[in-house]
Amino acid sequence: MHNLIDAYDAEGDVVRKNASVIFEKVTDWVDEYWGNAKGSSIPFAYKMKNAMGWASTDRLYILRYGDIVLLKAEALNETGDLTDAAAEVNKIRARVNLAPLTAAQTATKDALRTAILNERRLELAQEGQRWDDLKRHNLVVSTMNNLQEIDLRTGQPTQYNVTEAKTLLPIPQQELDRNPQLVQNPL
Repeated sequence: MHNLIDAYDAEGDVVRKNASVIFEKVTDWVDEYWGNAKGSSIPFAYKMKNAMGWASTDRLYILRYGDIVLLKAEALNETGDLTDAAAEVNKIRARVNLAPLTAAQTATKDALRTAILNERRLELAQEGQRWDDLKRHNLVVSTMNNLQEIDLRTGQPTQYNVTEAKTLLPIPQQELDRNPQLVQNPL
């Protein structure tokens, strides 16, 4: 959560931060990760406001305008149309009162890819898109292994030790039974 809050703050993205995170005052416990004392505020996920599982009155969107526009930007960037890709990203940024991407962010395909991935992170936070975005760009291993998190039970840094094999989903047994040529993904 620190990293996400820092990313919102670095962009000056107040609109999406306030829609995704709520700071609550805690009185009965201390969150060591935030280094706060009792009675201070810490962030909680807030995009889904009614924590009732599948019975929640929150209505999840299957398709979101921001997701579709940013996927279009990604496709345009990958085909070399950087100008149109940046224009699509800027549509999303304008909706939350942010300045257009900078010249440095749009100078190369790699720079724009990074900007689009960051925009998707901020726009789609807590919506279950991040893993697929990282996987699509072969960034899961480096991102997960570079996280600096603390195990609150032990106070020790968390080491995920992610490998490419750990990013694969298992093939369902039913499919393995149907096709003897399939081999289960490594564990």
